Amino acid sequence: MERTRADRIRDLQSKAEQLRARARLLVRQEAHRKRTLETRRRILLGACLSELMRKGDLSSNEVLAWLDAYLTRPGDRAAFGLTPLPDRAAISEA
Repeated sequence: MERTRADRIRDLQSKAEQLRARARLLVRQEAHRKRTLETRRRILLGACLSELMRKGDLSSNEVLAWLDAYLTRPGDRAAFGLTPLPDRAAISEA
């Protein structure tokens, strides 16, 4: 039995949707791989800085000054014993 044009169109549309789903999956997997690699790099960098500070090759005061200038979220600052930043809304009202 010969397939109709409508059948062929339906088949092609189905295959196209399968390919789009596969492409979405590959994009998600690549994003996950990149996030995992970035996390690993950050952990290794932190371990390196910690070791340099432990050995005295890097001043902990210098690292804390870097963190003080970089960290803005209260929870992040608290993790390093830094004082919270003033509330921006309170500053602009003054």
